[in-house]
Amino acid sequence: MSSSVGYYLSAADVEAQRRRDLRAGVASALARYDGVRARARGIGLTIPAVRAGFTDDTTSDELQELLRRVTTALDHADESINDAWRSRWQAEFGKVARHTVVTGLSARDELARAQSEPDRETLAVRSAVADAESLIESQGHRCDEQGVASAREAFTELVEATTVVRARTLSLEIAVIIQKSVARRRAATTLEAERVRLLELVRDAAAAEQESLRELVMTTADLDAAAGAVFGSIEREDRARHREQVADAAAQALEELGCVVGEEFESLLTTENEAVVGFRAQDGYGLLVRLPEDGQSLLTAVVRADDRAASGVHALAVQTAYCDETLPELHAKLRERGVHIGDAPFLRGEPGRPVPVAPSPLPGRQRRHETKRVKERERER
Repeated sequence: MSSSVGYYLSAADVEAQRRRDLRAGVASALARYDGVRARARGIGLTIPAVRAGFTDDTTSDELQELLRRVTTALDHADESINDAWRSRWQAEFGKVARHTVVTGLSARDELARAQSEPDRETLAVRSAVADAESLIESQGHRCDEQGVASAREAFTELVEATTVVRARTLSLEIAVIIQKSVARRRAATTLEAERVRLLELVRDAAAAEQESLRELVMTTADLDAAAGAVFGSIEREDRARHREQVADAAAQALEELGCVVGEEFESLLTTENEAVVGFRAQDGYGLLVRLPEDGQSLLTAVVRADDRAASGVHALAVQTAYCDETLPELHAKLRERGVHIGDAPFLRGEPGRPVPVAPSPLPGRQRRHETKRVKERERER
């Protein structure tokens, strides 16, 4: 095609993507915080709620501050739960060990006392008790309810053990119980937080797919697959939004440059991937605009009506005027409207080649917005 040119486009809306990621991060952190509050209630501790609401208009900086607040609150809540759990253990569970030790000392103090005596078996039993007690004190609040109950039951047996083999067996059993329980709770918390994160991201998916995606996220156990579906829909919707933005920006820019833009220009450009505008100052010649499906490039080429010359002085003048005057202004106006267009073309056809016939008739001289006003007046009548 004569005087054809193609530029790469960037579909990335960095700010919108940052807000999206931060929104999802805040939602996920809030879900984790709700889980921490539930864990705190289980040991009789009240953790205050965090006010961290946001809307579509919340800026990325505001979202970043919300995420910082929730993350800080999570850290403080975890410390509070840790302290409360130690107190509870010492007041309730730990008394089981102290009651069993004849001296009335804690398992650690008894261990220290036993270390000065020659009874190695007693020392080994007390060591097993102390290890288990230390582990429960430090990790017990991270267990789920099932794990706490099982660990307490095993610990009650442990402090009554009279042989080293039995004590070490029960101490190891407690370690395994806690390890599995902490892993279960962590997995459940992570799963719920990821579910909430995906539900927030669904808001940016294609409108027609949002309901089915929410149902998928809420019911599936395979959140990796659900995430793939959500991100796929978001990518398609982002591409559609980007193409609409480019089509709208191109229509406005071409109108301002004196082109005759037909009423169907934008819909043709997004649905058929190409549309034609007429040059107002050069009757019978126009511009073919192409926006491929992937939305990653924009191509233009001078075209003519079938009754206009394909070559000659006038055809060359039309091509030259477009390349030297219209094209630079078109780039500037597109960039002003937020279209990220490449600095250099990946395709360039210089003036002088025969001008092809437009794939569809050139639009009439009536401007696009004038046609809209006429149709609106007709509807009012």
